[in-house]
Amino acid sequence: MHQTIRTILLLMLSISIVACGESDYRDSIPKDSQLIMSFNPADSEVVSRLEILNSLIGIDDMQNSGLDTKSRPYIFITSVGNIGLCAKVADEEKVSSFFERLSVRPEIHIISTRNGCSFYSCRNFVVGWSSSTLLALGPLLPSAHSEAVGELSGYLDSEDSFAECRLFPYLNETDNHAISLATEATALPGPVIPFLTLGLPHGSDLSSCIISADMDIAGKTLMISSRPLSPDKKMSKQLSMTYSSLRPISSAYLPNMPADASFGLFMNIDGKTFFPVISSAETAVSLLAGINQAIDLNAIIKSLNGDFMLYTMPSSRTAIHIAGALRDKGFLQDISYWRSSLPEGYSLVPTSGSPDEYLLRSPCSDLCFGVSPAPRLQFYAGPSVSTSRQSLVASSTPLPSNIMKFIEGKKIAFVSDISSLMPGRADATTISLPARLNLRRIVYTVK
Repeated sequence: MHQTIRTILLLMLSISIVACGESDYRDSIPKDSQLIMSFNPADSEVVSRLEILNSLIGIDDMQNSGLDTKSRPYIFITSVGNIGLCAKVADEEKVSSFFERLSVRPEIHIISTRNGCSFYSCRNFVVGWSSSTLLALGPLLPSAHSEAVGELSGYLDSEDSFAECRLFPYLNETDNHAISLATEATALPGPVIPFLTLGLPHGSDLSSCIISADMDIAGKTLMISSRPLSPDKKMSKQLSMTYSSLRPISSAYLPNMPADASFGLFMNIDGKTFFPVISSAETAVSLLAGINQAIDLNAIIKSLNGDFMLYTMPSSRTAIHIAGALRDKGFLQDISYWRSSLPEGYSLVPTSGSPDEYLLRSPCSDLCFGVSPAPRLQFYAGPSVSTSRQSLVASSTPLPSNIMKFIEGKKIAFVSDISSLMPGRADATTISLPARLNLRRIVYTVK
């Protein structure tokens, strides 16, 4: 009996030693990556979109590429904002032969070999591989390709473990979702960052706010369900307190936003407790800054109590449509004061549509706003008298039912066309990923 136990223990020890010595292809992913996406190769939507490998580095035949099609490919964004690709090599000789055949194309050619690894220039990416891992890095100017070879060589020779990557604990890889994501908040498109870091004081190190997300693909829509987290205990507590104060979104306004809106925001809030939070969200402040010069949006926000929706249309990003459940309409008592303190070029007049409806004219745009009659008090606003109430009724072209169902019950939801996210240099890299996956719309939610 003792001999049997001893044999089993020795066997287990030998297995663990072999396992520890094996090279994990993911170890080549840079440990300071600011974003990592993991693709589920068993998901049919992911498989149909692995043409991203073709658009990035020219791999147009996965089955004969020498890559392991049953292992997860990874996309990462480096600390300087470049896109990286990591895939498992099944047959190194086959990968070499595959790229030799690709090199007949003028945009694909070998750069060098180093430490037994081959490196190719593929369009505006540099690709290199070892016996276990294929890596690609770009987009890069041709003059930077030689330098990138040294960078990729260092990644391929890395002796660090993927588990040591700071984003690894936040990468929730399961077979239930098409894509898993872990990212620093700063790697996301600028307009959404303030809403995902609500409650954090100005000047906070947003690289310490990590977004952990599950993503699925429905047609041309990327559906994201996320959680803001942080290894910093103080920041983690602040995030938790903020999002726990938000209530689940109901179906109240979901059918009211047109499917072709360029950007939409849904929440369910108590304005009294939410005002200090939203006032620190720079995107919201800048979006409403022109209006806030003439009317006291702070008072309106504090009066909100329930579901809230804001959306813009492609024709004008400054033409805002708003609907929100109200606790009361006491802010209307300040209308006389608002009218007496308007900036030059502004006017605020009642309309003939309702006793609680007003038209604000400014040099840049107009805003018609009002309060619907009791018993269901609602704030509404739109760019004109004729369109101001559109946000209170169901759209003739609403969001698809699967998107509305996905949003319902979440704490915050954004719906946006990829093109409307107004990228800067850092944002362009992130936004180009779903674009390369042939996606048109992003639905981003916080659980």
